[in-house]
Amino acid sequence: MAALAFFQHRCFLHCRVPRVKLSDGSVVLVSVPWSRSSSGFTLLFEAYCIALIQSEMPVSEVADVDLSEISQRGIDETSSKKGHKYVTIFVDMEQRRVIDVQTGKDSKTITNFVEYLESKGGDRNQIENVCIDMSPAFISGASAMLPNSKITFDKFHIVQHLNKALDIVRRDERKGKIYIIHLKRHRSIIFLVERL
Repeated sequence: MAALAFFQHRCFLHCRVPRVKLSDGSVVLVSVPWSRSSSGFTLLFEAYCIALIQSEMPVSEVADVDLSEISQRGIDETSSKKGHKYVTIFVDMEQRRVIDVQTGKDSKTITNFVEYLESKGGDRNQIENVCIDMSPAFISGASAMLPNSKITFDKFHIVQHLNKALDIVRRDERKGKIYIIHLKRHRSIIFLVERL
């Protein structure tokens, strides 16, 4: 159940659409009059969005953005559908807004972004910092296409690699391959001493 402000009314949505087993053995969801198949929104909300795009927020106005001031950029990929279909998201780190989305997760996505950036008044040479994960494709793409930018690896991936390394050390300690000496009040400082 969810409560939200919707068309100036408080609206509660609570629905569990039943499944029906057909005579051929297949199972389908019952269609409901207020939504279309596989939609996450009601028909009324979809109609309202379309009306806004057609009248108050033309797509041409949304597309007319100025990217000339961008100097800090973040890049990350995410899956767009189930399976291995990815999109790469480009973010203005200062204003915390998405500025472009490209299909895929290879170095070509950065090339395509730079072309888009420059078509909107931006300059690849004024991007000073780029925050990416440790993907070799992103590293090579950023190095080639953004020559003046410093690369920063995002915290999530650094911590992920540190945790993996720490797990390997713990396993080795359990097997007796190494000794770990913990200092008081310095939990994060670990000395490794190889067993002779």
